[in-house]
Amino acid sequence: MLSIKCFKIPVRLSYPAVALFTLSVIISGKDSMICLCLFCSVFHELGHLFLICRFCGKPRGISVNLGDIAIESDTTCLSKSGELLIDIAGPISNFLLSLLTILLYFFSNAPILLNLCLCSLFIGLFNLLPLKSLDGGNILHNLLTKRFTLKTADTILDIISVIFIIPFLVGGFLILFISKYNYSLLLIAIYLILLISNKEMR
Repeated sequence: MLSIKCFKIPVRLSYPAVALFTLSVIISGKDSMICLCLFCSVFHELGHLFLICRFCGKPRGISVNLGDIAIESDTTCLSKSGELLIDIAGPISNFLLSLLTILLYFFSNAPILLNLCLCSLFIGLFNLLPLKSLDGGNILHNLLTKRFTLKTADTILDIISVIFIIPFLVGGFLILFISKYNYSLLLIAIYLILLISNKEMR
């Protein structure tokens, strides 16, 4: 794992994540949708980071893994409202970036701004899905714990996560079978499963 410091915060980069980013830039070019989505994902995490620093102080570190950016911070001092604000900060950052880029697009008519707007909007909406390991799942879990025990809230979120992932898997296989080449939805389903599995192992 590579280790660097950004504003005195240790940032650890996994080799697979660095390799994926480098390969994406080489194959697709710096203006590709993949690179724009990666940029929007980093911008998304900056939204979380801003409020974490505001409420909890400087984090202990940031880990960038394949498909996952984890901010290590002591959030035990947070209230439920504080946790909710931090969870929703990422998607809100994406929506604000989308709004800014679409306004700039109308003035400049630069295609990259429109693509950036769409990527940021996608990242924001995607993270609001009520799935464990995504912001939407964290928000839902936060709300559930206000009415149920922690164990019950975990069980409900597990069931909802499975219910949401099954259509992604089935739809992904169907689209791949019909088109013979379009495997994007199937990759998203596999990514979500790996993301949830990775969180369970922590």
